[in-house]
Amino acid sequence: MVADVRSVINLNQEYLTKEELEKLGRSISYKCKWAGEDILTVFKSALEDANCHSFNKLVSELWENQQ
Repeated sequence: MVADVRSVINLNQEYLTKEELEKLGRSISYKCKWAGEDILTVFKSALEDANCHSFNKLVSELWENQQ
């Protein structure tokens, strides 16, 4: 997937554009074969890496309540 991400974003810039973020989202969705739970796992992993622990906990609770 690293090669895919590199093809989606311009590594020379500090922030991604909205269009690049949307492409990245579509790439993740495709790689996860459009499985919501797998996409959520990727999202939660990114939240943890960004130290968004409280928000990650809320996302987990929301997902559990929807199941």
